[in-house]
Amino acid sequence: MTLPLHRFVRPLLAGVASAVLAGAAGAASTMPTSRNDEEEKPWEEAQWTPPASFSLDKVRTFRLEQTTTMEFGIEPTTLQVGSDGVIRYVFVARSASGALNVLYEGVRCQTAETRIYARWDPASGWRQSGTGSSEQSWQPLSFRGATRRQMFMARAGLCDGPTPNNPPARMLNELERGKPDLR
Repeated sequence: MTLPLHRFVRPLLAGVASAVLAGAAGAASTMPTSRNDEEEKPWEEAQWTPPASFSLDKVRTFRLEQTTTMEFGIEPTTLQVGSDGVIRYVFVARSASGALNVLYEGVRCQTAETRIYARWDPASGWRQSGTGSSEQSWQPLSFRGATRRQMFMARAGLCDGPTPNNPPARMLNELERGKPDLR
């Protein structure tokens, strides 16, 4: 006697489907049910210190705006991306008369923020930014106001959207190639 095929296949498929569903349920129980189950650690800034040495002779210069007579640059040996995602570097601004402004600063692409860590002068070396000053805390990047220059630098080569534009050599090359007067 021959059994109809559907009498054999239907119970077999039901058994296979049950096994697959049971396996999927078991696997799903070990996986997080939502992103909230995977607690994200709050961002923590890495320890930093201004570079012990740098060379004003090695500064790689770039233009940020067509209308300025200032010369801007980064000392390439100081340009680094920290484990916390912050791009830190020694920034040099030189006026036509030769006056220098040397800063150790950072840009955090992920949050579009910047911070000045320390200022340097030839007589006394590095001086950390004052506690409680706006320089001491992270400031939002903006095309207006105190963070305008850092915004131009972030857009012109330091950042690739919300991430650092690694490696540092690429950052410098893009800054030198220039995207003046970004708006």
